[in-house]
Amino acid sequence: MINARIEKLRGELTIALDESNQIENPFEKLTAVLELVERAIAGLNELMEIEDFDGPDEEIYFFKKIKPQIIALKIEEIINYNIVVNKPIGPLDVEVDYYKREIESLQSFFRLNAFHYQYYRTKATAFDELFFLRESGPLPVPSTEIQIADNHYTTPMSYLFAKFIAYENVQNLLRERIFELTNPECLKFQHSGSKSPVLRWTGDVVNLVELIYGLWLTGQLNDGNANLAEIVRWMEFHLQVKIGVIQRRFAEIESRKRVSNTKYIDQMKESILRKIDLGRA
Repeated sequence: MINARIEKLRGELTIALDESNQIENPFEKLTAVLELVERAIAGLNELMEIEDFDGPDEEIYFFKKIKPQIIALKIEEIINYNIVVNKPIGPLDVEVDYYKREIESLQSFFRLNAFHYQYYRTKATAFDELFFLRESGPLPVPSTEIQIADNHYTTPMSYLFAKFIAYENVQNLLRERIFELTNPECLKFQHSGSKSPVLRWTGDVVNLVELIYGLWLTGQLNDGNANLAEIVRWMEFHLQVKIGVIQRRFAEIESRKRVSNTKYIDQMKESILRKIDLGRA
């Protein structure tokens, strides 16, 4: 199956992108990320040349989920670079207003493409055969954002979905920056005692993301009032780990096809049950 090889390629890309996050210079980081993503896209195109999909469902999944997520990395990095290099010099409120204007610009794009954005947000499937198969008919609702360089490697809505993913990730990152600037006390939290043990997260970051979403969605912290950004920052600070845009990480969990979406939590459950069974023996 082509998707099995695609998952391997995506895994390699994720590792490489994590390494590129250590680059501090914005231009050097942009160049590195674009090179990695372009190489991954070329790899995807090569796979489609030598191997075909196992039916329309697999093709739809690829052009609706997999390829847009990878293209989104390129779009997102370009936007982030421009936001960083154009950030105004001034007091805190000037920087906060700048980020708010950037968010409004992104939201304008969503409004301009309201029909297709709601299709994306609601995870609708009614038009999937028109939107995500290469041999498809005319679109029910045209979009000014459609860009098709070669219909052998893309579909009418893949690029627009990539934009939705990238713009949402950038929007979430900007909101996190605003939160950090307006709530500095959350970043200055210190251990109450010098003898507190130092713990680092050394497992896969995507496993930590599963835990974070589980804690957030079930309201386990601050009587359910802790928001996602607060939990992420707390985890990063105390476990000495870089999570980045958690929504991007969650997309990795959503797109799991060969394994459970909650792979790590399932492993935890199995380990706990095994411990209980050993205790009973």
